[in-house]
Amino acid sequence: MLIVSIIRSVVAFAILFLITHMMGKKQISQLTFFDYVIGITIGSVAATMSVDIGVSPQIGAVTMVVWGLAAVVLGWLSLKSVTLEKLINSEPTILVQDGKILEKNMGTARYSIADLLMQLRTKDCFSLADVEVAILESNGELSVLKKSDAEPVTPRTLGIAVASQAMPSVLIWDGKVMKDTLEHLGYDKDWLDKALAEQGVEEVDEVMLAQAGGYGELYVDLKDDKDEAYKPNKRKQLAADIDSVQADLHNFALQTDDIEAKKLFNHLAGRIGRTRKRVVPLLLH
Repeated sequence: MLIVSIIRSVVAFAILFLITHMMGKKQISQLTFFDYVIGITIGSVAATMSVDIGVSPQIGAVTMVVWGLAAVVLGWLSLKSVTLEKLINSEPTILVQDGKILEKNMGTARYSIADLLMQLRTKDCFSLADVEVAILESNGELSVLKKSDAEPVTPRTLGIAVASQAMPSVLIWDGKVMKDTLEHLGYDKDWLDKALAEQGVEEVDEVMLAQAGGYGELYVDLKDDKDEAYKPNKRKQLAADIDSVQADLHNFALQTDDIEAKKLFNHLAGRIGRTRKRVVPLLLH
């Protein structure tokens, strides 16, 4: 009996594994109410198939496949029909608009004030006065658009051009050099050895992880966890620091009510901006 149960469980697991792959990653990353019901049902059938000897394995397998195919077919049809998509996954519901709670929509979505405030806090929005629009998505997530004056200041909002930053890339993984990545970034083994030597690393085998940062700096983590320094590319880091100082000065000018201080901050930011135009191109050359 025990052997039979183990075999049935392995078969059920294998079928369940194949069905989840067939249904796609949306089942995990964007779990809607429909996906939830399908997942629970297939899981229940798999569990019953494992422990209930009275249930035929063939019937259990067919049932799981039918439910899985039904989910795949309906998912494909929903891509072709907007009406069916709305019917299966429902439409997003606006809970807050122009900073005002829409009580009727809250009731329709069975959403309480406590639920709304909790979800807003998870979006780093602790005051309802900062909310422009809050939308309850079909997967239960709350999307929040803050009011313009509540958004953090960025270089783009201040009209400041900053150096573009590339995606960090792993160059060494557990002592092994990622040659394809190294070549793709335009580096070679000599450059890597020199960059490692600057941080006191003699052998590649000593490195657990080495990652080229967005500004070309190299982050190194050693296997033996001894004291190690993070030494970024100094010229590119200086360019980033100049951008940061200019942004901070503009931010200070926006935050103060003192007219003289505001003029001083803007004046200093302007001087740094003029210096930046001359210096940064040379640093990033």
